[in-house]
Amino acid sequence: PPYGTCDELPLIYYPTEMYTYNRCMLNCLTVQTVNTCGCRKLYQPGICSIKRHCLISRNQLAVNTAEDPNVCLCVGACNTSHYMPILSNFQLSSLSNDQILELSSQNRTRVYYQANVISLDVYFKDFSFQLTKQSKEYTVSSFFSDVGGYMGLLLGASVISVVEIFDYILLGCITSGKKNEANRAATIA
Repeated sequence: PPYGTCDELPLIYYPTEMYTYNRCMLNCLTVQTVNTCGCRKLYQPGICSIKRHCLISRNQLAVNTAEDPNVCLCVGACNTSHYMPILSNFQLSSLSNDQILELSSQNRTRVYYQANVISLDVYFKDFSFQLTKQSKEYTVSSFFSDVGGYMGLLLGASVISVVEIFDYILLGCITSGKKNEANRAATIA
């Protein structure tokens, strides 16, 4: 992008995952843990023996990583997808429960199935997308129009005002010159 910073840096510990800023920071934290401790935490990808389990506090490592901007050079992803989940629930209908009871090989009651079985439908609410493009935040013409606007607002310096100030100075010089000539003529006479 011409006006911002985005990149999809390679992730060492998440090579098959889609790049996101948060995943990049987690990858960086994993790299820092490996460099400091020689192994990873249990929730981080990769295998580490129990004997070599890292004893350094995750919070301290995260603070050190966040405080130094040169440690993790993560930037925002160029392409992102966001899906807004919408949750709803309802009790299974009697017909569905009856069908489940007929198909079940175990002796379960309708109450059991109502409490423990769900029907899950996954779908997209909207079939639309939003495309965001980057543009210049401040152009040269915006700069000059802002400067002119501020001059007009703060100094009253519109084009007519500038001409009037020039006219005032010019007339002042001419009038002053005529007064000086009149004073010389009066002193000579």
